[in-house]
Amino acid sequence: MRIKLGIPWFLSAIFLIWASVSTMMLLHNPLPFPDRGHRTFGVQDDRARQVVVDIIAEVGGIKPRFTFDSGVTHQTLLWDGFTTINYLDPPINKTKGIPVNGLSLPVDDPLTSAKRTVDLLQQHSYKSNIVEDIDVGLPPNHLVLVQSDAFAGWVMVFRRPTISMPYPKTRQ
Repeated sequence: MRIKLGIPWFLSAIFLIWASVSTMMLLHNPLPFPDRGHRTFGVQDDRARQVVVDIIAEVGGIKPRFTFDSGVTHQTLLWDGFTTINYLDPPINKTKGIPVNGLSLPVDDPLTSAKRTVDLLQQHSYKSNIVEDIDVGLPPNHLVLVQSDAFAGWVMVFRRPTISMPYPKTRQ
């Protein structure tokens, strides 16, 4: 009578595949989830965006994932999944005076989250408002900006999770 010890070969193969996929997802997740939001850093124009993206790739080792345009914003998402380099069309920058740096948070209801944020900031004596009349090329209640004197040169952006957003037209 022969007793076999150990894990059958096919279970080992399944475990190896699972471990490989898990490692890949941790290092370079190609999927739009989990969506933990991102940090947006503004630049002056498209040429500056490209230079900064090249510097981050060469010096910091974080390569660009893709570049896309959404209404008045032009963004490059990097492979770390948290960093976006963007610029706004010049007329929006001049007329609205909106900072191009921001913290983008995925939420189920951007408008409700923005209103709650404004209330909380005002309860703590900070001026704050929801930025309106910005054409970002998205349906209503998909992206809402909050501006406040509590933020030093940046805005808080509430948006729907990536899987709920229209797919952007990518440039590269």
